[in-house]
Amino acid sequence: MRDFKHFEYDIVIYNFNENNPRRSITFHESGKPPLLTQPVLTVLNSKLVSVKPLKNLSKDDMCFLDSNNAIRLLKSSPETTLHSKLKNNFHIYQLIDDLVVGDIRLRKFKNKSEIKDIEKWKTVPNETPYQWIIFKAIMKDFINQTPSSIPFLIVPNLQYYNAGNNWLLSKSPHPLGHNFEDIPSRKHLKKLAQNTKAKFCDIYSYVYKNKIDTSDFYIHPRYAYYSNKGASFHADYIIDSIKLTSALDF
Repeated sequence: MRDFKHFEYDIVIYNFNENNPRRSITFHESGKPPLLTQPVLTVLNSKLVSVKPLKNLSKDDMCFLDSNNAIRLLKSSPETTLHSKLKNNFHIYQLIDDLVVGDIRLRKFKNKSEIKDIEKWKTVPNETPYQWIIFKAIMKDFINQTPSSIPFLIVPNLQYYNAGNNWLLSKSPHPLGHNFEDIPSRKHLKKLAQNTKAKFCDIYSYVYKNKIDTSDFYIHPRYAYYSNKGASFHADYIIDSIKLTSALDF
């Protein structure tokens, strides 16, 4: 990020994903290969400081930085049940298990902890969760690396948990999702833009106000990957957002 200012560019577009804040405090996410263990940044005395991860983590360990800037390690235990062995070794059994779990219901792992539901953890009303404090500090540093004359757009990905299946309009959110008015990224990214030169492009608001049908925007109900239709919509929204900045000629 420190070398970013040495590149030449006309505009910067940050495609925000809902997992970015939690990834900012996660050394290692359970279920990921140990190779993906990485240091994280935190804020000490108003400065970003790198914190090294613990060593010798196993694949299913969860290691993250808590709100007191302390490293938390939640150890895993091996899966030893007959169900887990069949599921991990036989494709047909895996297929049957997928059908039982269903399209939307998420798997529950008894042998490991997960950080994907951090936005649902207990938080103090009207206070910024610490993962967002760290993420916004990182983003401010990133934004400040760009010249003042270069537009910086922040465009959220339409997270399936929030926007899939037309949940923005139905008021019946996914277990890990939020209603339109309560989506954390809308609130926090808007404040980030107000305190920097960045422009927040509220794609959720566009979908909500224009009653966009998102039922075919994703390749599978349990995963957040866009289908061709969803990707095309997102790309068109970014192009329209660029046009509104008058930064480039079309």
